[in-house]
Amino acid sequence: MLVAKLNNLIENKKLELVELVNKHGFSHTKVLHLSQEIDKLINKYMIVKKGTLE
Repeated sequence: MLVAKLNNLIENKKLELVELVNKHGFSHTKVLHLSQEIDKLINKYMIVKKGTLE
């Protein structure tokens, strides 16, 4: 269940990131912060996913 929620959250944040990039460009602070947030969510997803496989 948590895996699916994290996956949906990551996908939504990725869409938001694309919109921000189109509006502000790749190096804007908002883009960088959201990208880092997505990285953290992906790391959490991988940890949870690995835990469910073991």
